[in-house]
Amino acid sequence: MPTTRTRKFIEEAFNNVEEKQILLATCDVYDTLEPKETITIDELEPIVNAARNKHMGVWQIGADFLWKLAIKHEVAREAIRNLITSKKVNERLQIIACIRKGVSVPFCKEIILTAIADKKGKRVREKAAQAFKELNLKELVPIFEDALDREQDDQTKKSIEMYLGLVRDGYVLKASFDNKLSLGFPTKKGGICFITVSHEEVKTEEMIKDVIDKRRD
Repeated sequence: MPTTRTRKFIEEAFNNVEEKQILLATCDVYDTLEPKETITIDELEPIVNAARNKHMGVWQIGADFLWKLAIKHEVAREAIRNLITSKKVNERLQIIACIRKGVSVPFCKEIILTAIADKKGKRVREKAAQAFKELNLKELVPIFEDALDREQDDQTKKSIEMYLGLVRDGYVLKASFDNKLSLGFPTKKGGICFITVSHEEVKTEEMIKDVIDKRRD
């Protein structure tokens, strides 16, 4: 059963009876749809509804199932398109937050480009930048450079700048405390590592690369 581990997590982690029932029913639907060659929007509806839910534990699992089904089903991709253009900012945020590798790259680009252009959802734009980094879409660097120039929110601008640097340059360097610098770079496991360095350690690109090579896990 594809959702065995998810069901175990739900039973152990959720105390709210209603949320647990929604999620277990969503698991039932996913287990039914996952092996099928074709599915319909009506069959997909319980998973879409879970992805729309405002409770984090519910929408995370629902949106994750929807992205998994999007690997081979156009109807799931169309549902994601509808969510990323929803009038409700929470629905737009929730679906971009669960983007995953394995789904068609052109489709992922489409969703990311829609999200980075989101005028009202600053967190949506931040998650678009994070997805851009997680999928390492270097071809979108010019788009995110333009997005950085346009961004008006200070926190969102910092987020876009960080992810842009990680994709474009392989690192991000910013001021830290005591006249030190903070050097961030991708780890082998896909995370981001920040270390404190002196100005003398990172005077050139070659020196920066050497520091990263020595410290990367």
